[in-house]
Amino acid sequence: MDSTALHEAAARIDERLETMVKPHRASHSRATARLAAELCERFGIDPAQGLLAGLAHDMCRDLQPSRQFAMAEAFAIGHPLFAARESFQSLLQDERFRERMLHGPAAAHALENDYGIKDTAILEAVAFHSIGDADLCDLAKIVFIADKLEPGRVRRPSDADSMLRTLSLEPLFRYTIACIHDWFSNQGMELSPFTRVLYARIVAS
Repeated sequence: MDSTALHEAAARIDERLETMVKPHRASHSRATARLAAELCERFGIDPAQGLLAGLAHDMCRDLQPSRQFAMAEAFAIGHPLFAARESFQSLLQDERFRERMLHGPAAAHALENDYGIKDTAILEAVAFHSIGDADLCDLAKIVFIADKLEPGRVRRPSDADSMLRTLSLEPLFRYTIACIHDWFSNQGMELSPFTRVLYARIVAS
């Protein structure tokens, strides 16, 4: 799809955000979209892709968990290469954590079926924004980073702005994973099993 079509889809979602999610989540989605577009510009990716993925990434977050699960399963059927990933399987199988994270593939399913988006990079970015994956495409890494480091995040580290300006994409992605680990550790909260695996792989590398 060209940038014009992506902007049109983004505008449709933006107009409907308050009807789909709670007000604070709509604000977060717009902030994520702005940062994702800025990072796309910096790293040589069409900013329209980042804008659309950022606006859409949480649009199914407030649906009933059973509905999210059904949509995520439908997305998996339509995208077997994504579904085969260890990260995606962990989403479907981990009953303790999946209710917090299934909104990603659910939103990707809605983006494809309700808005006609077939761009696999955008669908990957939306589907995997909550769980992360070492094999994400560049756009998906950008949306993952933007979701976690947008300016409205309460636990955003003080050096985030500097890192966003200066680090190349892969170190910035690794920095973001480390931030997530530190946030949860400092709060005494448990990470999802796959996030622990992803963090361990990053530390080991």
